[in-house]
Formats: sequence, C-alpha cells, structure tokens
Amino acid sequence: MEIGTMWKKIIPTLIGTIVGVLAGGLITWAVSNHYYKKGGDLLLKETGRLDKLTTMMLTGMEKMHWVDLEIDKKGEIVGFKPLIGTVSIGVEKARFSAEGFVSHPGDLKGKPEKPKK
Repeated sequence: MEIGTMWKKIIPTLIGTIVGVLAGGLITWAVSNHYYKKGGDLLLKETGRLDKLTTMMLTGMEKMHWVDLEIDKKGEIVGFKPLIGTVSIGVEKARFSAEGFVSHPGDLKGKPEKPKK
C-alpha cells in the first residue's frame, strides 16, 4: 500500500474525529453555561432572601433588647453585641415562662406558668 493511499483513508477519519470533538465541546459548554447561570441566579435570589430574614431577626432582637446592633455609615448591620446571657444548653432543655425566656429548667420554681391572655 502506498503512503498516499494510506493518508487518503486516514484524513477523513481524522477530520471527522476533530470535528466531533469540537462539536461535543461546544455542546457541553453551552449546556454547562446555561445551568451555571441558572444556578447562580437562584443562589443570588436565595442569598437576598436570607439577608432580609437575618436583618428582620436581628432588628426584632434589638427591639426586644436582646442585642445591640452595630450599624455602619450606609445603614447596614455589620455586627451585634448580645445584651442577655448566652445559653449553652441544648434546645430540648430550654423552657419558656410567662415572664420570658428561662435559660435552664432548674431556674424554674415549680412548673412553668401558662401565658396570661
């Protein structure tokens, strides 16, 4: 077999392989880019919701005099200082009374009172 004849058989296969790889790469990039942008948009939306929720929670805690908020010149919350004692027990041990939060069941005298209407 001559070298020229061999190349005539190999070149179409080689070109087909190169075109297939490039087309596959282009399709993969397009699909990945679409889902990347969609995921990024959803993440920005969720981050905005969490930011609003955190601001609402901290503002409520400040109104209850539980924390003192640190606010920058732009009016954004940049930190807070707790004004009440911290609780280092499990949630299952925490109790509430009519007067407010009780940090430990041992702090209660008898059974908790029912909230007054």
